[in-house]
Amino acid sequence: MKKLWIALVMLMLLLAGCKDVHKEVTISQATIQKMVEKKFPIEKQASPAKIKLFAPKVFFQGNSMGLDLQYRASVLFGEIGGSIAFTCKPVYRPETACFYMSDFVMTRFTVNNVVSLENDTITGLISTIMNSAFKDHPLYKLNQDDYKQNLAQMMLKQVSVRGDDLVLLMAF
Repeated sequence: MKKLWIALVMLMLLLAGCKDVHKEVTISQATIQKMVEKKFPIEKQASPAKIKLFAPKVFFQGNSMGLDLQYRASVLFGEIGGSIAFTCKPVYRPETACFYMSDFVMTRFTVNNVVSLENDTITGLISTIMNSAFKDHPLYKLNQDDYKQNLAQMMLKQVSVRGDDLVLLMAF
């Protein structure tokens, strides 16, 4: 009788192991806002210009994340400032165990509080600069020493946006 129970338990474990188990973990907009705020202000300087990005606000739109920023720039002809908004995709790179923002597309640009988005060249240039600036700057890095985060790194299959949450799909 004991052998029968052991065989039954083994069979149940085997059957349970044959089917993928999926678990969703949601991260709220407020949590992501705190992560993003830690990365700012960002200051960049090139020979003719200096720019400072600050006061980030995270938002979700459709299946994308959004980032609304304030900026101040010193250029050859003087000082300018305003706000700039982007949509982007949340991305997880398993080789670095990091979450990134990628595929920035500028959706709003103001200069001294006047909306300016007519020039596709400027829009494309600023989107390219943002993609370059955030390409190697992770939003969050999983801690290899934390058992739960190390386990999450091995099981994370997909990152997506649903409503006002970032959804991590874990499969094992």
